Amino acid sequence: MDFAHGELEKYIGKMVLVFTKDGRTLQGKATSFTPALGSDSGFDELDIEYPTHIECVDTSEIRNIQILED
Repeated sequence: MDFAHGELEKYIGKMVLVFTKDGRTLQGKATSFTPALGSDSGFDELDIEYPTHIECVDTSEIRNIQILED
């Protein structure tokens, strides 16, 4: 799945399930979006919040995203 620039922003505040190209599955609340120009990776990034930490995933890593609840 290819994401248009800024497309990850629509997931902010939603519970999501993210499948990565390397087989990881992330499930949590999308809490912030960083555009490619402001990110360390050079790709748009989405932060997924967990009770103990936040995990960042960028568009080069994402295979698919599903919204679990709005």
